[in-house]
Amino acid sequence: MSRKAAALVCVQLLLSMCAGAQSLEKADRTLAALARRAGRTITARPAPQPQFVSVCGLSLCLDGKPFVIHAATTYGEMDHPKAELARARRAGVNVIELVEFETAYHDLASATSEATWKRVDHYLYEARRAGLHVILNFSSYGWALEAAGQNPVTTDWGPYLKRVADRINTLTGQRYGDDPTIALVELYGEIRAPKQSAFPLRGTTRQITDFYHRTLSQWRALDSRHLVASGGFSYLDWDSGIDWRTIMSDPNDALCEIEINAVSDRDVTVPKVSRFCQKLGKPWFLAAWSACRKKAPDFPGDIDYAKNDAQMAGHARDMTKVAQGKGEAMAAVGWSFWNLGPSRKVPSCDIGPQTPRTERALRRSER
Repeated sequence: MSRKAAALVCVQLLLSMCAGAQSLEKADRTLAALARRAGRTITARPAPQPQFVSVCGLSLCLDGKPFVIHAATTYGEMDHPKAELARARRAGVNVIELVEFETAYHDLASATSEATWKRVDHYLYEARRAGLHVILNFSSYGWALEAAGQNPVTTDWGPYLKRVADRINTLTGQRYGDDPTIALVELYGEIRAPKQSAFPLRGTTRQITDFYHRTLSQWRALDSRHLVASGGFSYLDWDSGIDWRTIMSDPNDALCEIEINAVSDRDVTVPKVSRFCQKLGKPWFLAAWSACRKKAPDFPGDIDYAKNDAQMAGHARDMTKVAQGKGEAMAAVGWSFWNLGPSRKVPSCDIGPQTPRTERALRRSER
């Protein structure tokens, strides 16, 4: 081997070690340019194909290894993806949850507007570059239907789902239904319960059960590779009329998803649901929790409020313990908190550099 060829081999090794999976193509282009200068031809390696997050028994897997979701919502930060993703990495967040991502709040036209979905395109593009994943949460489509006077659970979501699954990202050229950057699709979290009489557009028990069966099936027909789930349930700590057992037993519902907003959610719902899903052989996911600074309790048993950063950090540690199964429940496949953001105003549920103790608690949860 000549000195030039040996030097090229060394450069190739160094580039492979330093580049990382997302930069291998760039490394190969650089190597090819060096090879041409040396009068050599080196065949570039094929780029590795990204894998989809999948269910492995009671856990999740990615690239053949266990994958635990540490997610955060991005409410209010849809126009600042680079800054938000930097906050995510600093806080140990590996998945960004896009919810309430429309340009106009709970507006039905905005739910399908090009302006809205170009923002989502941008987040998917930047998340891929940062090595992070994304949860697409469609709950705000349900709220937009309700705001427009339509019953969200009797309306056919098929056309909306098809529009999303078949959308071609304007920055990557990739169909949403084929993009492994998306870890999980969630349909409709915190759905109105049948016995919440204050909401005239709530569904009946049968209507809600049928909605999830129909809508999960519709997404699965459009996209067979991404995980899809109902979205996080609240109101399972009392007889609210939600037939959660039937919904979670649906074979198209990949995860049993619940939220923790109250003491009874943590102490009653989590053990009850996790035991049920363990018998099903299906994992559960803590789909939402919050730690809100200087927010007064909204109801008796509200678990989200905190006086200061120290109390927020304590709540974050408590949620991590719940998700890790350090109690009566089996371990979850991860959690998502509301909200990752920079706000210093109070009251606020934003977690970021302005709440250093809480941010540190999140980073430690990775271990």
